Amino acid sequence: MNTQKSSSPPPPNEQLARSTLAVTSIVVISRVLGFARDLVIAYTLGGSAAADVFVAAFRIPNTARRMISEVMVSMPFIPEYCRRKTKGYLEKGPAEGERRAMLFCRSAMLWILLVLTPLCLLGMIFPEQVMLMVAPGFILHPQQTEAASTLLYLLLPYTLILCTLAVGGAIMQARNRYLSPVIGPCIPNVTVLLVMGAAIWIGDVHLSPMEGGEPTRSALIFCQALLFSGLLQWMYMARNMRQEKLRWLGPVRLKTALPFVMRLPLSFCGTATHQLNILIAGMGASFLAEGTISQLHYADQLISLPLGMFGMAVGVIALPQFTEMANKNEFANLRAGLAGSMKLALYLSMPAAAGLAGIADPLVRILFMRGE
Repeated sequence: MNTQKSSSPPPPNEQLARSTLAVTSIVVISRVLGFARDLVIAYTLGGSAAADVFVAAFRIPNTARRMISEVMVSMPFIPEYCRRKTKGYLEKGPAEGERRAMLFCRSAMLWILLVLTPLCLLGMIFPEQVMLMVAPGFILHPQQTEAASTLLYLLLPYTLILCTLAVGGAIMQARNRYLSPVIGPCIPNVTVLLVMGAAIWIGDVHLSPMEGGEPTRSALIFCQALLFSGLLQWMYMARNMRQEKLRWLGPVRLKTALPFVMRLPLSFCGTATHQLNILIAGMGASFLAEGTISQLHYADQLISLPLGMFGMAVGVIALPQFTEMANKNEFANLRAGLAGSMKLALYLSMPAAAGLAGIADPLVRILFMRGE
């Protein structure tokens, strides 16, 4: 009797682990580059008032990006995209599925632009008022408020670019193109490192105190490099969209994406706790001693390094797979995959948390204090 090996797909847990390990390698590079960027910030700005000003201004685009990409877009967007694509495919074929999915994407993007563009314009008109909302303690230091407002004026267009990139990344993730969303964040990190490295090499930036209400030269170069890198990242996203034969130009129907928009507040309330904690902590730190805001930022970046490497990799792979299983009513595989992803996340994160707690003091001294 001839026996042949089964060609059935691997179990959900094994498939998830394999995909996660593949994406994790790219995520590790992205996060290490991002961490190197923060080391350059610490090298050129230190833990001074100049660093507090930059971190407070940078918190707005950084928090907006995380809330849009990790909270408000990925959670409700990907399931809705997959649902519309699957329903169109089952009713009228693959072409109809693609048409319905892209109609939803264009409509969702338009909703986001209609909401965020006026907010960014208002922030550019009233930057001081916005900064006092983010760092109310700056009201005691008018020079810091003025300097942070200058940086915020440069960073608000970058915020709008990041939020549109979040939608493009969610589309790639929903189509099981996992590398694009994790390679994209490498672009701003590499750009900032190259620009700041060149500026340090020619002696254009150095560790110096803030004078008057003007931000330091280092902070200005950082913001300009970030804005330029956002344009490069957008071009990279547009290239990936063309390769997938997806077009932003086409029919738009705001009513199509209205259910998605209505679910955003619920998604925000359920998953934005971490970002709100960071924002509230920064608001309180603005009333404390000089350098407290930047010190909290550096500590948060240390915690975010393993969280981003392992948690993001699991999430990028798991959510589209879980959505596809739910649409096909494969609830047994869904339960197995969910349990496996939770175990995998715990296996990776618990040793990282223990290691950070055990070597916290020497780690901070080596990375941010140059061994002192």
